[in-house]
Amino acid sequence: MKSLWWLTEIEVVSDDDSGYYERKGRSEEAIVKTMSRIDLPGHGEGIRGQEYLVRGLALAGTREIPKVQVNTDEGLSWQEIQLDPPLSQYAWMFWRYRWMIPGPGSYALRVRAMDGTGRWQSELEQEPAPDGAAGLHEVTVTVTG
Repeated sequence: MKSLWWLTEIEVVSDDDSGYYERKGRSEEAIVKTMSRIDLPGHGEGIRGQEYLVRGLALAGTREIPKVQVNTDEGLSWQEIQLDPPLSQYAWMFWRYRWMIPGPGSYALRVRAMDGTGRWQSELEQEPAPDGAAGLHEVTVTVTG
């Protein structure tokens, strides 16, 4: 979140010193927000057939991910989906959902994750600055026979 992989040096100071991103107006806490995304199918992709294995990932920092749900019917219902076994406490949680497609047409697929405190990720869209991006990931697909 604060780009630690770009760390090139460490300077010890006697008081709280704002870093590069804090001086640019970003938050100091750097708490990882609960997030999820759909990796397959891709946005705008065409799908054939009556079922599709939707796949993606979710992350909540140190709070783990106990649940992920997918919506395929314009928000009417959320389907709980299968999580792969965690690789570690802090790793991405991979998930999959066997979508039984009701028929040809255009569909919006959405995903949301719950963190280990029981809170669902925010549906409110927010830009990355100053406190990290938020919102639900959505892909639109076209299904043909």
